[in-house]
Amino acid sequence: MAFATFDSFMAAADDVTDRETLNAALASVAPPTKRSELRTALHSLGIVDNDGKPSLQLFRYARQPEERPTVLRGLLERHYPAAVAVANAGASREEVAASFDPPITLARTGGRAVAFFLAMLEAAGGTPLAQSSVAPPADAPIEDSYGVALAAAIDRLGQGDLSDGATWEHFNALCDRYERWQKRRR
Repeated sequence: MAFATFDSFMAAADDVTDRETLNAALASVAPPTKRSELRTALHSLGIVDNDGKPSLQLFRYARQPEERPTVLRGLLERHYPAAVAVANAGASREEVAASFDPPITLARTGGRAVAFFLAMLEAAGGTPLAQSSVAPPADAPIEDSYGVALAAAIDRLGQGDLSDGATWEHFNALCDRYERWQKRRR
């Protein structure tokens, strides 16, 4: 799916308030393969929850055009911190694909997924996580972008910053990932 499909759907979604209006809006997307890819993107970014309810990020994106880069950046940093850090460090498409958890192979759909991610990152302004205002833990080497990205997200959420719709469940999952990552480094 092209980023333009995602962007136009999100921009026109200001009347989407519940599962029914979301499904009606999705039904207008043609062909069905684009609809399916759009639904997958909305779920993977947390814009739509597992019950099919739209999040506040959808409303912010649709109703506040000036906030769109901020919304996109928050969604990407929350759900794909390592991929954002790697992409902003100037990595190749292959390196970006490998930074996802689990890694993406650049086959037909994997290549499209990485292209979508990179287009979304570009629309978000491409702010590297390593330059976040939240400092990583002192023991995290700066050159280790995955650890820095996780540490920054954990620090931000640990300080109670739930502005991008994060949950404590997400915070705990990031803490677990960070611990596993540190064990692998040793």
